[in-house]
Amino acid sequence: MRRKLLLAGICLSGLVIWMSRNVWMPVLGTGLDIGVPLRRADAVLILPGSEETRPFVAAGLIRAGYADLALIPQTLANPDIQNGVATATAETTRQILLKRGISDSKIVMLSGTSDSTFGDAQALSRYFEQTGAADVLVVTNAYHSRRARWVFRQVLQEHLDRLRFYSAPNGFDARIWWQSRAGRQAVLSEWMKFLFYILYYGRAWLWCLMAAVAGWIVRSRFQGVEHGGVRTSCEPGS
Repeated sequence: MRRKLLLAGICLSGLVIWMSRNVWMPVLGTGLDIGVPLRRADAVLILPGSEETRPFVAAGLIRAGYADLALIPQTLANPDIQNGVATATAETTRQILLKRGISDSKIVMLSGTSDSTFGDAQALSRYFEQTGAADVLVVTNAYHSRRARWVFRQVLQEHLDRLRFYSAPNGFDARIWWQSRAGRQAVLSEWMKFLFYILYYGRAWLWCLMAAVAGWIVRSRFQGVEHGGVRTSCEPGS
């Protein structure tokens, strides 16, 4: 009987989730975007990736007077780049800026190399320490902005008020992301990455482990007390 009730509950829950998909599915797409309105800054940080959008948006911001400098993190070179088969992301971004009318004197290649958003945040932290820049516009795609802000908050806690995240176009409509292949790939993978970052880099896994250990200890002691009580009742003279 219990098994049938459990199965019925699961089916009913699945039906409710499916029937309300037009409510919660758009939130999965739009909820990733935490971009804010534009405000004048000292520089624009262009996060690596999506060279078809981010560098162009950054160039437009500089040309419109919202910033003076373009900051470009340098990524680790893979074998194709080392062998000259492919161009480094940072260099591709730089060439796009130059072709969009941004002079080389306004382009700054950040020191060090990175292979993640964490590395990009660390590169910006070093730039802050070296230059004392006041405000920076972080340009990334809308679907990546929430995770990027979370990462930068971990690395640049004392400088977070100096950052503003500006969303570049996604290439798909976030309100109906499931209707395109690009939307499904971007939104689903981004939520998975965000969850992984929270669990791994946010040390949530450590809290889960500590809770599991604490629960095991309490359970063991509780069972020990019960076992001890039974054993006492069986002693001679009881």
